[in-house]
Amino acid sequence: MNTELKIARQDHDEYRREYYNSKSRESINNNRTGRARLENEKWTDLTLEWIGNYFATFGKHDLKLLAGYSYQEFNNHGFWTENMDFPSDAYKYNNLGEGKWNNDEGRLGMDSWKSKEKTIAFFTRGNYNYNDTWLLSGTIRYEGNTKFGKDNKWGLFPAISGAWRISKLPALQDAGFINDLKIRLSYGETGRSGFGRYSALARYQGWGRWQNDQGEWITVYGPSNNPNPNLRWEKQLSYNAGIDFSLFNSRLTGSIDLFLRKGKDVISNYDVPVPPYLHDQYIHQRCYHKRRGV
Repeated sequence: MNTELKIARQDHDEYRREYYNSKSRESINNNRTGRARLENEKWTDLTLEWIGNYFATFGKHDLKLLAGYSYQEFNNHGFWTENMDFPSDAYKYNNLGEGKWNNDEGRLGMDSWKSKEKTIAFFTRGNYNYNDTWLLSGTIRYEGNTKFGKDNKWGLFPAISGAWRISKLPALQDAGFINDLKIRLSYGETGRSGFGRYSALARYQGWGRWQNDQGEWITVYGPSNNPNPNLRWEKQLSYNAGIDFSLFNSRLTGSIDLFLRKGKDVISNYDVPVPPYLHDQYIHQRCYHKRRGV
């Protein structure tokens, strides 16, 4: 028996600086005298994983058990600010306050953001081997992700596989040209969460600044997405059958596989009419797709 604990942190910081002088094509085409922009974005990923293993052998029986826990956290935040129409190209991006563009018509040439995502998983796996003839394996993974709807954050993903090494049969052991021959079957489910953060929630954002009757500039807020609180895990279902062989003193080796893949509750971004929707894109789930092959 043994156990293992892994803790990791990964940071990535990106700083971007841009300046288009008054003679650049962008400035001439937009009738500007220079444009400057500063942007900073940072990503911090945290990972914790614990795994415990147990091994046992009883005569011709081998047993391996594993249990574990995984925690992942993904953080992102940043900002940008820009201005245009500078009195001199000498400023470049080092004196954004001198640009006239942000001082006119209540413009706000800046933005900032912050987002977070968490994934937690509990998992276990068992492997059984009888005399290197019968091989069984099973896995259960219970995983949760903060991006999904309130009642759909968790998903259960089982997998099972079995193999029979028929070359161990006495009749085949006497066949000198067969070194190894094994047939196998498997079924497994995996989860996918490939869509943007906070898509299940109703989000609001500023839609520009406007003057009220008193001449004051105010920011107008409104919905920024079509929320889908029913978003749940997309599942990939996999069915496999195969044969592994090694013949003629291992001069001829290979595998033959048959597979069927199904995608259930497939997540995608669909075009929708406005109205009744507020925006023309909607993250939704539809039925499934499948493919098969050899």
